[in-house]
Amino acid sequence: MSVQNMMNRNTGRKLKVNDAKRLSEEKKSDQLADEHHKTAVQSDKAVVDFFNERIDRIENAVSKEVKLRYPYEELLTAPGIGKILGVTIMLETGDVNRFSTVSGYSSYCKGIIEWDSAPVVGLVINP
Repeated sequence: MSVQNMMNRNTGRKLKVNDAKRLSEEKKSDQLADEHHKTAVQSDKAVVDFFNERIDRIENAVSKEVKLRYPYEELLTAPGIGKILGVTIMLETGDVNRFSTVSGYSSYCKGIIEWDSAPVVGLVINP
């Protein structure tokens, strides 16, 4: 269970993600009466800190190896696309100029379904 959910469930207080990040460890623990919940919050924090440190390492290693090119900066403007996903999309896509239209790129990404509006031979609808 996330720290945010634990705080919401056990204190009755709606805690937004950014507020949960800003609250110190002591303040979070002080709001929870149960020692098990306090321990869970501390454990969750340790896990998040561990993964954040590993993610930083990976991002630093990747940034040293990869030469950024168009459309990397533009990719970062899309909600949910960070440094690593932006690099991944950039490397997977290659030269975006090979796509003459947005729909061509969307089709390449399997973002749209291509279909033919012509009737299928032998298809009977509501006979």
